[in-house]
Amino acid sequence: MNRQVLVVNACSPELDYLTANWQGNEKVTLCRPLARLTGSQNMRPLDLVIRSLTKRRSLPINPDKVDVKFVGVLEDLAFKMVSHSRFLGIRERVIEARAIAVARGAAPAARNADVVIAAWQSAKEPFAASDAVRVLNYPLAHHEYCATILKEEMERVPAFAATMNSHSWPSVTTDRMNEEIETADRIVVGSHFAAESFPKTIGRDKFIISPYGHNNSLFRRPDSTPVNGRDLLHIVFVGQLTQRKGIYYFLETAKKLKGKARFTAIGAPVGTVEPLAKYQDVVTFVPFATSSVVAETLRTADIMLFPTLAEGMPISVLEAMACGVVPLTTMRGPGEIVEDGVNGFLFQPNDVEGFVSKIEELDRQRDQLAWMGTSASKFASAFTWKRFAEVIKVELEHA
Repeated sequence: MNRQVLVVNACSPELDYLTANWQGNEKVTLCRPLARLTGSQNMRPLDLVIRSLTKRRSLPINPDKVDVKFVGVLEDLAFKMVSHSRFLGIRERVIEARAIAVARGAAPAARNADVVIAAWQSAKEPFAASDAVRVLNYPLAHHEYCATILKEEMERVPAFAATMNSHSWPSVTTDRMNEEIETADRIVVGSHFAAESFPKTIGRDKFIISPYGHNNSLFRRPDSTPVNGRDLLHIVFVGQLTQRKGIYYFLETAKKLKGKARFTAIGAPVGTVEPLAKYQDVVTFVPFATSSVVAETLRTADIMLFPTLAEGMPISVLEAMACGVVPLTTMRGPGEIVEDGVNGFLFQPNDVEGFVSKIEELDRQRDQLAWMGTSASKFASAFTWKRFAEVIKVELEHA
């Protein structure tokens, strides 16, 4: 008898790609907020209106092969209304409300499932409703680890404290996340760093470490690499403009290299734009960009500077590598895919002088930069969403 697999996803793109690339005869059901799907899907008139308002991206999921159930619809609309709010507290509470609504909406479907794969904060009710194998998807380093290092960072760089996220959850949310971790049979993370950030009381055999994939038809190396013909190297940052991702250290590096390189930051501001204002003469800010625009920009770039403090595994670094961009980043998630000195370079997040020195060195040694870009692109080509799904499926075959 074929197993029934339920995927519960409030906002994690990796679970959408897992569903789309799940191979086998299992019946797969996806519970998530509204989205545009490939193929046909019956939708209520209200769903069609809300989907138009939320402008959700298209997903590579064929609803003729996957049973898609839309849940948390109104909460998702509320999130869209506050998604760019300067008031982080309101935004984060709405995100939590959406996750809980998705979990409650998916719980009835969990009763008949043999495997439940659920996103963090959306797993509690589906896990409780089922005797299935319970798999928790955890997209970031452990919440207690994040709270500790990010609060320290707020004291270190107070001017950017208002841009911080993923550091302060109410106790009801952390209790929920702890219960999900405790009741999960397996936990999916994108890197060894993420797994090691969990308390040692959680057995390491509980983790499935599966690095994320990328859209290799969109993020690809340009036909030619004119790095040697450029007057100025192009340095990019892709991600939310938050100090969790080290945006201050990117900006300080840009300031020190003013006139010596071109800097672009692609991503939405978090909390406030005020700390960014004084860097507008050294950085081009692109606050909202489609995936196509991100890919086009990466194909004009030479280096990605991403001094993140805590990740699961940043897809943006993989996408940059696929485009032949050399990453300068940290061990805290990106270290899963970056081999220091081979396809990129690894630093401590706050090593601005190290970033400046390495960029100046690579500017002088452009042949090495071009070679490393080729190495990065070849390495990234192995990381597909199909591979991500296969690793997880194999781990669960005998569960």
